[in-house]
Amino acid sequence: MGFEGAVNVYNKFIPDYARLRTPLNNLLKKDVTWAWEDKCQKDFTRLKESLTTHPILHLYQEGLPCQVYCDASTLGIAGILKQVHSNGKTYQVQ
Repeated sequence: MGFEGAVNVYNKFIPDYARLRTPLNNLLKKDVTWAWEDKCQKDFTRLKESLTTHPILHLYQEGLPCQVYCDASTLGIAGILKQVHSNGKTYQVQ
C-alpha cells in the first residue's frame, strides 16, 4: 500500500485530515503547475507521522488476537500485523 492509500484507509483517525490533505490534493489537479512548497512538506510530514503514532499504531499486546494483512506485486511484498482490542477496534501493531 502506498502513502496515499494508507492515509485514505486511516483518515478517520487523523486529526485535521481534510485540511492536511488539501495542499497535496491540489498537486494532483489537472492543469495545475506542480510545485512542492513548504506547506506541502509540512502537511506531508504530519500525515506521515500520524501513520506511525497512536491511535493508528499501537504496541503489541500479548494475549490479544492478531490478524496479518499481506499485499504483493511485481514491485515487492508487504505485511501488516493488527490486533483486535477490547473496544472491538482493530489497530496496527508496532
